[in-house]
Amino acid sequence: MYRPDRKPGVITEAGCWAHARRKLFELADIVSKARKGKPTTISPIAFEAVRKMDAIFMLERSINGTLLLFASQ
Repeated sequence: MYRPDRKPGVITEAGCWAHARRKLFELADIVSKARKGKPTTISPIAFEAVRKMDAIFMLERSINGTLLLFASQ
């Protein structure tokens, strides 16, 4: 499927942000780690990535469907 000589053309894989966020969230989830008795050190990079992704998801939820409303007017 991803062969460069594929017809009609190469397929570009698009990763899912929700799945990526889940892995980052696991690195930043200190409550779950504490509950399981694991060290509660979190990844500051993962924490910041989750925070930024959440902001994008919130924006997406606020505009979801509005383009369809404008298109039908």
